[in-house]
Amino acid sequence: ARPPAAGAHLDEHRHATLVLDASALVAAGLPAASADAFWPTLGYACGNLAQTRVPALTGIAHLRPTRDELKAFAAAFGTSGAAA
Repeated sequence: ARPPAAGAHLDEHRHATLVLDASALVAAGLPAASADAFWPTLGYACGNLAQTRVPALTGIAHLRPTRDELKAFAAAFGTSGAAA
C-alpha cells in the first residue's frame, strides 16, 4: 500500500516553519553529548516546542550523531510533538 499523498508525505509540507538553535545547550554541556540521555532528551524538548510545526534544529551538526542516536531523538520527538 502506498502512503497517502498528504501531510508530511509531500515535499511542500516538510519545509521548516520553526528554527530551534541548540548551540547554547550543547555549549553548556547539558547534558553531555556523549551521555545516553542526550539525544532522547533533545528530541523530547524539540517535539514539545515544535508541536505541529516542522522544526529545523541548528547548532548540533558537529556532534555527528549515530543512527541509533538519531532513532532515539526521533522516537522522543514523536512522543512529545504533534507533527503528522
